[in-house]
Amino acid sequence: MTEHLIDRALKLGTCPRCRATILAGHNAGIFTLVDPQPLDRHAEMLALLSGRHTYDLITEGIPARLYAEWRSTFRINGARRHPVVASHPCRGRGFTPAEVAKPPAPVQLAIPF
Repeated sequence: MTEHLIDRALKLGTCPRCRATILAGHNAGIFTLVDPQPLDRHAEMLALLSGRHTYDLITEGIPARLYAEWRSTFRINGARRHPVVASHPCRGRGFTPAEVAKPPAPVQLAIPF
């Protein structure tokens, strides 16, 4: 569910998987985790090639709140007006990594003949 395409301000937090500092919020109703380090053009291209999304960090309102706005092809090709960040790799390609459960070991029954 996209929560009616609502944007929510980013909050600083820690990734539960890798313990890195991240920003979390909603962009167009989709839960988004981003790394707080700004990227230059070359780093943005590397992030896109590795399957990560990029976002403009936009500051709005009083008190100032930080929002992530997804960078479409038009924004990537245009002039930069805001710092650019990439999605956090632990949440790469739109899914949350989960622990893989190992199947139980097969039971061997000793049947005497």
